[in-house]
Amino acid sequence: MKKALSSVLFFWILMVFLSFLWNYLIFKKRSRLLTYKTARSFFEFIVLVREWNAIQGGVYVPISDFTPPNPYLKDPLKIIHVKENFSLTKVNPLI
Repeated sequence: MKKALSSVLFFWILMVFLSFLWNYLIFKKRSRLLTYKTARSFFEFIVLVREWNAIQGGVYVPISDFTPPNPYLKDPLKIIHVKENFSLTKVNPLI
């Protein structure tokens, strides 16, 4: 009787372990796939925004140390004075 009970218990524990292992491997594979799809989607979004920027010919951003006016950009509307202390500079696309 004890031998049969221990055999059933061993078989039950083995099935639970195999089920856990199976589900863990499927979860890991799907998690990796989701990470890849998220990164791919983010990359495509960046490409789309840069393409839109190129179609527009550039965008205007506030002048700062990080975004100074581009001395090589030949555009009559390179700098736009919005207010007395606020100006925008045109940033050309990097494509």
